[in-house]
Amino acid sequence: MEEAEDALQEIWYKVLTAPHVPDSFRPWIYKTSRNHCLNLLRHRARRKDGKALAGASQIAASMTGNLTKLLQEELEERLRAEVEALPAAQQEVLRLRYVEGLSRADIAEVLDTPESLVKSRLFEGVKRLRDLHPNLQDT
Repeated sequence: MEEAEDALQEIWYKVLTAPHVPDSFRPWIYKTSRNHCLNLLRHRARRKDGKALAGASQIAASMTGNLTKLLQEELEERLRAEVEALPAAQQEVLRLRYVEGLSRADIAEVLDTPESLVKSRLFEGVKRLRDLHPNLQDT
């Protein structure tokens, strides 16, 4: 937790001391944050003594009852494992789109990649998950 607070402070320091902040602030701050976190991970990997990062954030159970919660947790774990089986590039665009709520254009800017590539990674990732879970067709 302390490491996350330090990272947040360092990111905000970068934002506040930046010589120029673009009009498209949201993708710029995501890109700044992403690059900072990637640098931390690279540093941790070089040290080889860092603790494992927490997995994907837990989704709060919206239903009540122990059996319902157990079934929901099981489904979430299966979906999480299937998402983790996707290539890292697809995982990242899916997370930025569906967890962070960024547009395809914003994701392209954050990742320094063409929007067409972001679109195809989203399409392929969602298609693969829908093939595994036909009940996702309506979402």
